[in-house]
Amino acid sequence: MPADEHFGGDPEAPRFRVVTSLLYGRTTEQRWEAVRSADSVASPWIAENLGDPGPVFQKVCQ
Repeated sequence: MPADEHFGGDPEAPRFRVVTSLLYGRTTEQRWEAVRSADSVASPWIAENLGDPGPVFQKVCQ
C-alpha cells in the first residue's frame, strides 16, 4: 500500500518514486565527496542530474 493512501491519497492516482540518493553520485567515492563538500550542487555529476526534468516527464507520460 503506498504511503499516501494513509493520508487520504487516491489509490488509483498515477505516481512514481524517485531514488534521490542516486543524485549524490554513481560511485561510493562520488557520494562521499558530495557529502563532504561545502557546495555539493557544484559537483558536475550532481549538477547534470538537477537539470530540466521536463524531457524526462514527457517520456514517462507517453
